[in-house]
Amino acid sequence: MFNRYVDGLATELSQDPAFYATRAKRIAADGCLALLAEQQHQPT
Repeated sequence: MFNRYVDGLATELSQDPAFYATRAKRIAADGCLALLAEQQHQPT
């Protein structure tokens, strides 16, 4: 069910494993809220 929901949102996943390694390090260092705040300030 989750995969259908994500597919319905037209979510795109990175195919680059380095993206996930970098993101994991940032979450570990700064926390999830820092990433959320950064995304809210980016223009769409």
